[in-house]
Amino acid sequence: MEVNKIYLGNTLDVLKTFPDESINCCVTSPPYWALRDYGTDGVVWDGDADCEHEFELETKEKISQDFTKLHIWSEDGRDRHAGDKTVIIKSIISNGFCNKCGAWKGQLGLEPDFNLYIKHLCDIFDEVKRVLRKDGTCWVNLGDTYNNSANGGKLASDKSGLCSGKGRNPKLDNSNFVYRNLQDLPNKSLCNIPSRFSIEMQNRGWILRNKIIWHKPNCMPSSVTDRFTVDFEEIFFFVKNKKYWFEQQLEPWQDNNQNDINRAINGHKKYNGKFKDEDKKGSFAFSESKVAGDPRKGRNKRTVWKIPTQPFPGAHFAVFPEKLVETPIKAGCPKDGIVLDPFMGSGTVALKALKENRNFIGIEINPDYIDMAYNRIRPLLSQSKLFEEELICRV
Repeated sequence: MEVNKIYLGNTLDVLKTFPDESINCCVTSPPYWALRDYGTDGVVWDGDADCEHEFELETKEKISQDFTKLHIWSEDGRDRHAGDKTVIIKSIISNGFCNKCGAWKGQLGLEPDFNLYIKHLCDIFDEVKRVLRKDGTCWVNLGDTYNNSANGGKLASDKSGLCSGKGRNPKLDNSNFVYRNLQDLPNKSLCNIPSRFSIEMQNRGWILRNKIIWHKPNCMPSSVTDRFTVDFEEIFFFVKNKKYWFEQQLEPWQDNNQNDINRAINGHKKYNGKFKDEDKKGSFAFSESKVAGDPRKGRNKRTVWKIPTQPFPGAHFAVFPEKLVETPIKAGCPKDGIVLDPFMGSGTVALKALKENRNFIGIEINPDYIDMAYNRIRPLLSQSKLFEEELICRV
């Protein structure tokens, strides 16, 4: 395992090559279920590894427009700029089950059943848990979708949906994974995928410390008129042990309310004893050994984060704002530690990790996104001693 590298390959396969307890922190946003086809080749999930698979595939042609700046990868991993032009790409996307062992082949997020998607996602985080240090932290941003909605995913029972198909394979019924009857989920119902995911993570031994609301004040407008516009996503803060590395983050007091500040000061005094150097006028010099934070500098950060989305030219649809990943990186990873993003996308987590004096490891299956991440990260690495000739590892 090498740090400050981008690994090109399937996330689960790449993670299996990493040593145990080698990562300080994971900050990531996986592909959401039934939301988007990212145009990558299907991966084989579950089933029998020794099976000579016979997949019953549903195939469709995907036509997409590439970036205005075209980069061509050479065999040594370097990119050669090939000019400023638009390229039309045709690709064949196939999803389906193996008729022999029940394995499923397809992109993460295009499963015909969101319970199968959650299983695949948690299988990946089982590996994340293995490579995470005992005192490590894990931060996962995950969005939701509606059953058969105009602006979200469609269940497998809806033949017009993105993941239309049989929805399940009876050959998997004897596995440890429990299927549920998705046809019972009412039309137009919120699927509640983030909550289902967090519960399954807890079932697999993760400790859930916080559910954070990312409030997006500039969210995309919605055409729906029979419900409210969704302007938030969820971020889950997991740890693998009761004792873990965490650096408290402060935020300004709301409206600089002196009553709240005084109440916080009195609360600290009650549970930590008198502050040293307390003068007659009631100003305090805080004891670093007992007091976690100085109430005069701010309050402990709350769990609703108001952060606007930030467009990035040429990037995919799900670009993190740097401000969003700043807090997880600073709170959950010590300086010079390693931040892992197993769904790297355009590289925002890696970029912010470097800016905050942390190292990164990124994993991405789509070469187009690696191209964007590479060009964002390389200038920052080139300015430091961290830069090496080869930034991309192929697995």
